[in-house]
Amino acid sequence: MLTRYLYDCDEVCYALIDSLYRGRSKEAVFWARELLLSKEPAVLDRTVVRAWLLFLGASRINWLDAWFSADSDIVRLALIHEFGPLCKRGRGALPMKMFVMCGRGFSLEQDIDKVQEALNKNDAFSFYWWSGFEKAPSGLLEFVKGYVDDPGIFDSLTRAMGLYTVLSLKSLLAAAAVQVLCMKSYSDTYVAGDLDKDLINVYDGLKVNRAYAIVETMLPCRHVRATQWDVFCKSHKELIRGAGSLFWKDVDSQIVDDESLERITGELFPEDCPDEWSIKDRAISHPDKFSKYKRHLKPSYRCKLLWKFTPVLRAEWSVRIEALFKACSAPEN
Repeated sequence: MLTRYLYDCDEVCYALIDSLYRGRSKEAVFWARELLLSKEPAVLDRTVVRAWLLFLGASRINWLDAWFSADSDIVRLALIHEFGPLCKRGRGALPMKMFVMCGRGFSLEQDIDKVQEALNKNDAFSFYWWSGFEKAPSGLLEFVKGYVDDPGIFDSLTRAMGLYTVLSLKSLLAAAAVQVLCMKSYSDTYVAGDLDKDLINVYDGLKVNRAYAIVETMLPCRHVRATQWDVFCKSHKELIRGAGSLFWKDVDSQIVDDESLERITGELFPEDCPDEWSIKDRAISHPDKFSKYKRHLKPSYRCKLLWKFTPVLRAEWSVRIEALFKACSAPEN
């Protein structure tokens, strides 16, 4: 699926997460804007929730609340711009606890007294453990709501959980809800600042709006890139029909005859037809060729490989994760 300016949609999501992780706020706004211009706000929501789980977590629940209550695209892009600095201040600790909580599972039986004791001690691990066996993520969230006067503090997590059908992602969100419940204090309401309008300018033409390239280091291990540009860009009409994002589907629905096709292509493609672009212009999103390279071995980089939240949390992390699980076994007494 191609976005408004002919990037691969999945790769735009990876590039957004990579930019957020590295604190490249301007670039992150660009990728988020690309998804909004492509009329794919649901894809943006799912990508942002993944990034929040990985890099911010329960301690920044107020940021997630602000995201789901945002009343305009400008506010959402302002929140994207502010994500990076927040990420740098508290990267890794609470999100990793969520992974460990999900990995250890539940006790074989529920013990409400120990649940209450854990809540009094602000002990999220013990609370999670004694909540009961084989409780579905949505059920755990409802269980947690029973311990607060205002269940509204979990609204954003409920909405985030509704974005996914993948069990592992829902489990992480449920673990985040437990951490929110056990926090000693809650952050104030997050208010996004003003966004520099220069970051969201849109110009006439396709090539001029492709300001950033997607490079291999932004992409997860084993991701296969589409290198054959001509598959997508044989002609204006075939490009519009095959691009796939909601933006291009809306454009396609407006083409009823040759006259409308000529008018629309004149508006959308004031430059050369994409099939006539140079290799350099194409390579921003579709490299002519690429070579394999060695991945970084730093744990902080390995964490990025958890994007898809596969059940085994990636083979490269198996030994490290197993050690964490053993260290965080059943709470004493």
